Amino acid sequence: MLELKIDGKGKETLLRALLEVYTYYKLLDGTVKKFMTDFDLPDNAYLQPGILTERTSLSGQMLSNMNAFPKMSELVSELNADMGVPIEFFLFDYPSHDFNQDSIGRIKLSGDFSITQVLV
Repeated sequence: MLELKIDGKGKETLLRALLEVYTYYKLLDGTVKKFMTDFDLPDNAYLQPGILTERTSLSGQMLSNMNAFPKMSELVSELNADMGVPIEFFLFDYPSHDFNQDSIGRIKLSGDFSITQVLV
């Protein structure tokens, strides 16, 4: 389960991304087995909440400078404890900004991009 934040999609904060991924996770809480069955996932699969944000977006800038947001770090710890699984954080760089979306909402990237995991 991944919350994606792209610079061109507005100025969304890291707090918004955290609350969205937490909400999605909690909505599936209690129905994970059905979700896994519906999507034909293996029995050993599990849901891993994560946030993937473009380094240049507001949420990416906040994630890159988490030491300036101690309350955000506390919130991450509280959400992780409540879910029983840690939220993973990733920054991506995509210099070409060539985002295309197909008719069913999948985002297609072309060109070079890099992803870096951020430990919070």
